[in-house]
Amino acid sequence: MGTDGYARLIFNVAVDNYFVSIRHRNHLGAMSVSWIALGANEVSADFTLGTTGTWGAEARTTFSNGRCGLWSGNVLRDATIRYIGANNDRDPILTTVGGSIPTNTTTGYDRSDVNLDGVIRYVGFNNDRDPILMNVGGSIPTSTRAQQLP
Repeated sequence: MGTDGYARLIFNVAVDNYFVSIRHRNHLGAMSVSWIALGANEVSADFTLGTTGTWGAEARTTFSNGRCGLWSGNVLRDATIRYIGANNDRDPILTTVGGSIPTNTTTGYDRSDVNLDGVIRYVGFNNDRDPILMNVGGSIPTSTRAQQLP
């Protein structure tokens, strides 16, 4: 989504071939596997399509509707999603809601808002902790997911 409210991002670049890389505040980044022709009339860098190849292995997740998206949960922005252990992405969520009362919530544009609903929740319905566990594999909390950028 562009800052102008339109779903299409426009970049003023010279006509050429580019490797395109995308990243969002708390998501792992992804990069095109090959160059994409860009310029004033080229608009074909749609990373939601499974046919748009990405560099690395499992650089994106695929949703039930067949669309692709970036892996969410990289709260620390260290290129690895971790649910438990040192430098995990779960603990900053608890810190954001106050640290000692896990049922607290807060609102705002924050890296701890993993599910992007505008509310930071550590526990309960639509919490921001569960997507981290699901994105590292769901049943093995010690698993991690690494960003696939060179």
